[in-house]
Amino acid sequence: MRHLRFIRTRSVIAAAATAGLVCGLTATTAVAATAKKAMLPTVLPTTVTWHKLTLLNGWHTGRGPFVLVSDPSYAVSGGIVYLDGGLYQAAGTNTEFAILPAGARPAHKEYLTVYSGFSETPGTVEIRPNGVMTASSPSGSTRQDTSLAALSYPAAGATWTNLSLVNGWHSGATAFGTGNPAVTVRSGIVYLAGSLFTHGTVTLAAHLGTNARPRSVVYISVYEHGGLAGAVKITPSGSIYVHGLNAATQTALDGISYPTNAANLSWHLLPLSTGWSSSQSAWQTGDPEYAIRGPIVYLAGSMNFDTASTGNATFTSVPTAAQAINELDRQVYTFGVTTGELILEPAPAVVLSTPMSNGQQFTSLAGIAYPRNS
Repeated sequence: MRHLRFIRTRSVIAAAATAGLVCGLTATTAVAATAKKAMLPTVLPTTVTWHKLTLLNGWHTGRGPFVLVSDPSYAVSGGIVYLDGGLYQAAGTNTEFAILPAGARPAHKEYLTVYSGFSETPGTVEIRPNGVMTASSPSGSTRQDTSLAALSYPAAGATWTNLSLVNGWHSGATAFGTGNPAVTVRSGIVYLAGSLFTHGTVTLAAHLGTNARPRSVVYISVYEHGGLAGAVKITPSGSIYVHGLNAATQTALDGISYPTNAANLSWHLLPLSTGWSSSQSAWQTGDPEYAIRGPIVYLAGSMNFDTASTGNATFTSVPTAAQAINELDRQVYTFGVTTGELILEPAPAVVLSTPMSNGQQFTSLAGIAYPRNS
């Protein structure tokens, strides 16, 4: 089973790409966000301390000779919980795979959209306040392969501010056992959580305060009712738009994070491979880039593939300073409210989607953060 994924990934990387150029949602003109300069410690750590999860109910690590992901693990840095690793279930049907210790648990139930299966299928990792972690998907793809890589959320104890909901959107806290739609900001890094729903059809759901607005437009894949993957679009003016087939029934904001201008990060352009180019001019997302603070690497921007060029699924070679130790597999937003898989190997960075044209037309790197020693 693990060999199949290795063979599929490498064969796609070697294949030539075919695609077009258009994002699936309406573009918004970027507006500069202003905020106070973040106060940071004088000395920042360069690594995080990982702790292996004790796997339950027939779940096993996905790490092996041909799949160089890490063992399922967690780390806590600056009050933020980071997850990493891959896992699969060899036998059984119990979706519970681990229990987090008290210091790594969220304040409310979290629904996180993750990569699963072998065809860029979105799955759901649910984390409860008692630490119970489950992995599920409508197709059962999480049993084949579930990635925890590059997932993060604030641990219980964070101070949250409820979002200002508009246009008939309501908190899903009571209905779904989550927190209210809310925001917290840590040293210029924004974290969202909670779920919301509506009986209407307007996609504009909430507004953010000036201290929580992104540098550019961000597109991020999120959980929607029934385990589907939807999308949240956030503009530099603070508007939050929600899209997807089941967005109105339930949309989870859990796992969304991104830096603001107040994070005071030094950004560096990613060197794009032949045929790949920035989608900034079309969608105001910013160029594909990375920044590093202490042990954490932040990605941002978006890109697309030019079908007139000769190229493949590898869109960049990650600079040494931003490379993770192990392979990272992360579900990302692609063209037209679809999802694809981002693979950091650790130097070659690959985008896969089904069909492949989704990722080639538009792939967002927004909201991705991971420790360098992942």
